[in-house]
Amino acid sequence: MPYKIGANGYFEAAVNLPGLGIGERLHGHSYKVEVELRGEEVDNRGALMDLAELKGKLDTCLKNLNFQHLNTLPAFKDKSPTCENIAKYILDTLKTDNSLARFNLSVKVWENEFMWGSCEE
Repeated sequence: MPYKIGANGYFEAAVNLPGLGIGERLHGHSYKVEVELRGEEVDNRGALMDLAELKGKLDTCLKNLNFQHLNTLPAFKDKSPTCENIAKYILDTLKTDNSLARFNLSVKVWENEFMWGSCEE
């Protein structure tokens, strides 16, 4: 896929991560999220998608996570809200939008400036 665009977003949330050492205790993060969209062809405007439209879709998705205790959300009922699983949730949520169906997506979730997890198709 020769073309790529991306957008970043942020959200605040609390988590506890069973089985992951100190992360088992309730704690919070200021998460940074990067979404990358990949496609074969640009449209007649020379774009895969309007960047502001992609950013809006990401922001809408992140509103569902902002200022939540992620372990209590239905999406994480049966899985720990690790960066990897949060990235998968965001990817799956974005893929429900028909305007994104023709693209491949990747999502990277940073829990701080040094550590991240990702998911891609």
